[in-house]
Amino acid sequence: MKKIFSPRQAASALILLAGMALCSRGASAEGLPVSVTVGKREPLSYSGYAGDFDRQYSETRLRITNKGTSPADRLRITLECPEGYALDSKGRRVIAYEKAGFIREAKLNIRLYPTKTPEKSEMPEVKISLRANGEEERVYSLPFEVLYSSDEYSIDTNVLGEGSYDFLFSEKMFEKDPSGYDGELAKASFAMAVSAFSSDSGEDNWNSDIRRDGNIGGFFSEIGMKGFRSYKYDEPLSNADDTAAVAIAGKKINAGGKEKYLVAAAVRGGGYGAEWAGNMNTGENGAHTGFSKAGTGVAAKVERFILDKNKEGLDTVVWITGYSRGGAVSNCAAAELCGDGFTVYGYTFATPGVTVSPEKCSVHNIINRADLVPMVPPESWGFKRNGTDHFFGSRNEDTDRLLSLFEAAIPSRETYVKYYMDPLAEAMKLSNSERDMLADESTAKVMGGAFLAALNTARAAGEVSDRLEVSFDIFSRSAVIKLDGKPVELEGAAGSLLSHMPEAYADGLSKVK
Repeated sequence: MKKIFSPRQAASALILLAGMALCSRGASAEGLPVSVTVGKREPLSYSGYAGDFDRQYSETRLRITNKGTSPADRLRITLECPEGYALDSKGRRVIAYEKAGFIREAKLNIRLYPTKTPEKSEMPEVKISLRANGEEERVYSLPFEVLYSSDEYSIDTNVLGEGSYDFLFSEKMFEKDPSGYDGELAKASFAMAVSAFSSDSGEDNWNSDIRRDGNIGGFFSEIGMKGFRSYKYDEPLSNADDTAAVAIAGKKINAGGKEKYLVAAAVRGGGYGAEWAGNMNTGENGAHTGFSKAGTGVAAKVERFILDKNKEGLDTVVWITGYSRGGAVSNCAAAELCGDGFTVYGYTFATPGVTVSPEKCSVHNIINRADLVPMVPPESWGFKRNGTDHFFGSRNEDTDRLLSLFEAAIPSRETYVKYYMDPLAEAMKLSNSERDMLADESTAKVMGGAFLAALNTARAAGEVSDRLEVSFDIFSRSAVIKLDGKPVELEGAAGSLLSHMPEAYADGLSKVK
């Protein structure tokens, strides 16, 4: 993982013009030998994320001192700035000041206002012309510092394959109303979510028994988060209780002119092994048990972190995200944290349904319409997500066909709990990871066999209609599946799976509506 944003442009050798100890240049007997001294300097700071300036002007204080024996009775100072800047809020590029009377010292505050986006290496200069008692004009050049912070970052991750994913991150993101969708914060959240996937613990990432937190730890370090903690990343993947690994870090920020404490929490969304069995545990009623129990655990860890790290009692801002199962768990945790009175910026991706009683809270769920995973458990069972859904892409026939098969095989939550839930959860525990289940034929047949056995039991009990006919194994290419007497091809299953992959969400984020 590598940060590619530009360092702040200071050009320190030019700052203060070597102290701006500009001495007199020889004058006539009636002239004014002067020194120009630079006082307090406030640089111009530009933020690439917000597209505006952190400070609306840069200010430098000058003191012009008469060091001669002849008093001056008239002093004229002319200021001129380059194009793209102004010397006052009216947009003037040239301003003249004149002072009459006995002059020993003149003080002047010079303000430089930007009228365009600065270049990263730019250092505008203001020309200062001095004329005393009608004598020779003297010209000085005063450079102004522009601190350009582009807030650009890039992550490299095996989740997204070769290349990198670029995003912006800025404290300004947490000045906005969290109930409103912020496209740039969504992209930063996606970067955090995929960084939370398990990192390599050995030569083979997907077959190693323990997954580590290296990716997410590096992500937090790059964006300046501190106090990094992770939970359950170091546990064997065979642990399958209704919990979820989560990584947390925090730091002080200045948002809207007020110091606050930002806590970032990323729920692991890939490489979580038999945690996936919790996806099967819907529970009999209410919220999805496997997601909600894990969400409660995550929320408790976030609140514990806040108690331990926010010693000054600053207003707390919680930024939480997750992908797929991690999206479901973070969605539940975000709703709990909102209910506990925290300001929450929640962004989830590819998130399944989590509850039948959704909460109105500041969590935004980004969904690919072609992705089957967010459609289950289905809305026909009453399942939805907390917060607000945002979509990209379009529904397709293959995904709709798969959903129809699902609903024909499992017409209700009651049928699922009675016949499918426990057998599928037990079969899931046999796989070392969700990718093993998808890639390994023998593991897939275990899941397929468990599903088919449950289907036949439910049909024999009269709880599944004869609309769906399945012979052999639903995961086998040789399976014969009929819906309403018509053969159904499963070739579209691969396309639906690709619609769930992080690459599809990385490409689709810019199209979210």
